[in-house]
Amino acid sequence: MISGIIDGASSYLGSFSIIKKYRLWKYVLLSGLVSLGLGLLIFYTVWNSADSVGDWISGFYKWDFLSSYVNRFLDFLAGGLMFVISFLLYKYIIMVIVSPFMSMMSEEIERQESYHYTPQSFSIPKMIRDLLRGLRIAVSNLTRELSLTVLIFIVGFFPLMTIFTPVLLFIVQAYYAGFGNIDYFLERHTNVRASRQFVKRNKGFAIGNGAIFLLILLIPVVGLFLAPALATAAATTESMRRFESVYS
Repeated sequence: MISGIIDGASSYLGSFSIIKKYRLWKYVLLSGLVSLGLGLLIFYTVWNSADSVGDWISGFYKWDFLSSYVNRFLDFLAGGLMFVISFLLYKYIIMVIVSPFMSMMSEEIERQESYHYTPQSFSIPKMIRDLLRGLRIAVSNLTRELSLTVLIFIVGFFPLMTIFTPVLLFIVQAYYAGFGNIDYFLERHTNVRASRQFVKRNKGFAIGNGAIFLLILLIPVVGLFLAPALATAAATTESMRRFESVYS
């Protein structure tokens, strides 16, 4: 799995070259503006509501003993939880909204790079089917990821597990983010079930792709703008290599 993580992460090195070579800037611009606007809206909302959530949680602690320390801890916990939730919301909403642009970008890369490319005609019904497929996967993945996130937070209350909580949360988020990026390629070749099987067999690749995607998002403004396009380009090129080696 380690080699897969390395492959998923290193595939970003050629993303800018691919975008520049095939003049894919319109996809970068369209996805970037949507991503930036949505990201700023979500994070602004979370930032302004974190204190209120912390105060609400602190209200359940009715004792004076160590109340100041408990309140600080609960405020910190609320802030961390809201930050994780904001990432969850952002990832899935943006992946659904920009899926038509990213699917076309992924297809253009495959058309230019793969000898096995089969042209697919554009149609409104097909675009709607792709959008519904993306929504179906997003809802399913969100449910699974949210369940794992809650479980990790619960386990994190045990002293010996606290130090592992951030790492586990990051790995889970990276896996499902990578899944979404890879599916822009897979949607042209497999059904939902086969896509899950492919990503499961290549979980290291999914984690590597998603990890860099999440790290790019941490770059103020620029990261929100570039992350979707860079992640799609990286996921498509590596997915082509892995998919063709298995199914060709």
